[in-house]
Amino acid sequence: MREVYVSIGENGYVQEWCDIEGKDNLPERFFKVKADEKLIYNVDAVKIVDGIAVLDKKEQQNVMIANGDLINRQIQEEINAL
Repeated sequence: MREVYVSIGENGYVQEWCDIEGKDNLPERFFKVKADEKLIYNVDAVKIVDGIAVLDKKEQQNVMIANGDLINRQIQEEINAL
């Protein structure tokens, strides 16, 4: 685990990560948490619980499905445009 700074979106999940040593130049929306290296830069499915970043596996599945649907629609639109 290491200390990093995050900001939280309206949905309650991490929307931004900042990996700097000091908080001197960070906007006020960032606050310090502890996070596993594997979670750093994962957005849309990480919540902060008692100061620790935690992966919400159900939300991660929802995001993956939504992103897959979006990619499939974009591919279909490109095919239709040919």
